[in-house]
Amino acid sequence: MANPEILIAAGRAIEDAGIAESVRLPGLVEQTLGAGFRSATARIDKLASIHPSAIIQDGAVIPATASIGKDVIIGRGVTLGDDAEINFGVKLGDNAVIGDKVIVGSNVVLENGVKIGDSSYVGYDSKIGASSEIGTNAHLAYRTDIGAGSRVGNDSQVWAGGILGNNVTLADGVRIGKGTELGDNIIVGAGSRIGHGATVESGSQLGNFASVADRYVVAEGSQVKDGARLGKIPSGKMPEFNEDKEARSIARFRGISNPNGFQMGRALGVARAANRTAREEASFWTV
Repeated sequence: MANPEILIAAGRAIEDAGIAESVRLPGLVEQTLGAGFRSATARIDKLASIHPSAIIQDGAVIPATASIGKDVIIGRGVTLGDDAEINFGVKLGDNAVIGDKVIVGSNVVLENGVKIGDSSYVGYDSKIGASSEIGTNAHLAYRTDIGAGSRVGNDSQVWAGGILGNNVTLADGVRIGKGTELGDNIIVGAGSRIGHGATVESGSQLGNFASVADRYVVAEGSQVKDGARLGKIPSGKMPEFNEDKEARSIARFRGISNPNGFQMGRALGVARAANRTAREEASFWTV
């Protein structure tokens, strides 16, 4: 029989590594489970690319073309599709299903029962609540936060920092802007767009192809009709950009009427960055 003091010491070492809560198993087994653990009941293809530190628990299915990064934790009964890419520090809850050609960015947390459709992307530092479903070819940018029991439709996008509450349904082809927040129990119809920094309060329903302007607030329990346009909606036309003109305008703003080569170069860098941001935001509204 194993020495209890050794088991306790091993358990403390795992806790110090910050992974004990994520890999807890019944009885004393939990105290011996550490980095690099591979359950005997997991079906792991020998050709799969798996970092030595990854933890794979009971009943997980890992195909030959899957890739699993450093410090990943694969929960019980998780299934990975072909060419799935699971990056550094990801935690996959029990019975999660990851489709073919899905990319999960670093430090993402997927709670129990999450399903992600083929060819979708989940950006780094994102979190998806229990039993939520992500459709095919969906794109969740970094630091997306989705509550439990929600659904993101096929070809939908949630831009950086988007927040979806519990039991939110996005139909196919929806776009949610940067830093936009949706409360609980919300339905957003197909093809709708909710702009950057907007808020949709709990219990609201938006019809198909509705548009909500940047920073607009949709009040609790609102019923928004198909094709409605709330607030000032951008045209979606890509801005024209003249590098020299924009750079000289920035230089003049800084009090430099006749910039030298170095000053012009710095101003040009700022102008290009501003243009990238403007074009990105305009692309949100393009068809």
